[in-house]
Amino acid sequence: MSVPKNVALSNYLIYMVDSSSRPDGKTGETVAVSIALDGGSFAAADNSPATEMANAFYKIDFTQAEMNADSVAVRASAGNSDDWNDAIYPDEIEADIAASDAKIDILDTNVDSLVTSFSPVFGAGTIETSHDVAKGSDVDLTILDAASSPVEDANVYIFLKTDYDAGNRSSSYYKGYTTSDVNGEWDWSVYLDAETYTLVADGAGISQVMIQEFTVS
Repeated sequence: MSVPKNVALSNYLIYMVDSSSRPDGKTGETVAVSIALDGGSFAAADNSPATEMANAFYKIDFTQAEMNADSVAVRASAGNSDDWNDAIYPDEIEADIAASDAKIDILDTNVDSLVTSFSPVFGAGTIETSHDVAKGSDVDLTILDAASSPVEDANVYIFLKTDYDAGNRSSSYYKGYTTSDVNGEWDWSVYLDAETYTLVADGAGISQVMIQEFTVS
């Protein structure tokens, strides 16, 4: 049995066989569990005795320290049952996988939190809006420079017109954000409510900031 090394092992299962009526299982036993690390002497497991489940199955949790070995011999014994003998081989690779899985879980949680925190990136409204007049806006919102050439990798910020006109232009006032592709088209749509907005686009390819009012309906 291969498990992560130096990681606690929960719910290790033991099946006790009735010594007087093999191969029947034996219930109602007090199952003492001992372990030996890396060929050493047997000693009682920290959480011995095992906890009875049902149908002659018992379970025990092994601590992190008990799994910090290359081999763990397990012996379970009870008065009316055959001894249970097993070997566990904690594995560094399995431990690395478990640690990576834990990091992925944390990353997923952080990404979910980040998306929630920055929901204005995609917009909090219900109307899908893009550069294309067929999607929400009443005007073409392709990002162009002063010579009417498309701009790639521009930053596209969307504010309520009332906020923008009042000088409220920090990130907390964004109603949407996107970037532009090689054709000056938005890399992704944003979702807005039926309002009048001000689009502000800047970036390395824009010598003069592009400002465009538009209405979503």
